[in-house]
Amino acid sequence: MDNLNQGTLTIEAAVNPDKKVIELVWKGKSVDLKPDVFLLPYYDKVITEAKNTEYSVDINFYHLIYMNSSTINSIIYFIKKLISENVHSKVIYNKNLKWQELNFSTLKIFVSQNGLFDIEERKQEWQVSR
Repeated sequence: MDNLNQGTLTIEAAVNPDKKVIELVWKGKSVDLKPDVFLLPYYDKVITEAKNTEYSVDINFYHLIYMNSSTINSIIYFIKKLISENVHSKVIYNKNLKWQELNFSTLKIFVSQNGLFDIEERKQEWQVSR
């Protein structure tokens, strides 16, 4: 699975055969006004790979610094498409970042009893060095 690099956004794809998962780690900033131009073809590749290998897809936003509203619309499209293609998926986000909490907690409407979609809220654990 290839990574995606577009401007200030990087999506690192890591395939874990032991867990049967493709993890997409979003990093940087997604500020493009028309992200669908490069995200939709990438999503199609991910879905094809997931279906061919029968892997689930983890979409990890924990390290994402910022995204605009055009990006969240594209992510919603991706989640709907994963569900319609019967690909198990999970969104992981940093609950400590208010903007991530506001954007990604709204995705809970896609969590269903069929288990095709889930959300994992992670909190950054702070430790004091001594």
